[in-house]
Amino acid sequence: MKINPYPNPFIVIEGIDGCGKSTLIEGVKKWDEKHKFGSIFTKEPTDGIFGQMIRKILKNNGCDEEGRKVEPMELQMLYIKDRCEHRKMEAAFLEMYPIISDRDFPSTMAYGMAEGLDLNRIFQTHEKILGEYFFVPDLTLILDLDTKEAVERLKKTRKQPDYFEKLAFLKKIRESYLAFSMAMGKPPIGMGKINIQIINAMPSPDKILKSVLPFIKEVFEKEKGRK
Repeated sequence: MKINPYPNPFIVIEGIDGCGKSTLIEGVKKWDEKHKFGSIFTKEPTDGIFGQMIRKILKNNGCDEEGRKVEPMELQMLYIKDRCEHRKMEAAFLEMYPIISDRDFPSTMAYGMAEGLDLNRIFQTHEKILGEYFFVPDLTLILDLDTKEAVERLKKTRKQPDYFEKLAFLKKIRESYLAFSMAMGKPPIGMGKINIQIINAMPSPDKILKSVLPFIKEVFEKEKGRK
């Protein structure tokens, strides 16, 4: 694994369901359009074959179409395979444009850990499947929100929570995101100092956008200086 080797910025926005990612991304899109950066906005899971399989499982309370409970590593393997296809596309785009993605490999790390999977195993599986396409974003923004607040927000937008949206499990995922940010700087996974920013997701959308833009601008300026 390496830091983004391409000439344009690669930024990832993460957090538990209900944390406000979608709203923040819409705000960043408007900012990007205003300044004509031409960023491409992507998301995971994708709309590809593996992404569609993942969504069906999540809507079916973690079961496949036959009602069989999908094992945690089996589900995360689908995410990693989906990511592999996605990364090949992103790598081509990063030669020409900045990319801002709604979720990336930190999601698999955090959600996998919440299900009791070993972080090193998930990491090694990424290395095996993604190969040269397993690289770290220039900036990872993790929106951190109290799980009770997240559930209340989800209730306003969805009739029924999916597999990953139940209170107890959301709490584990939130804890795993915070643990992930620490693990990325320690052996055997550690890469030294990488750019992960934990953002308080309790304030209004405007305030959250205002708090993240300096980090995004810094990455854009740094990449501009490298060209």
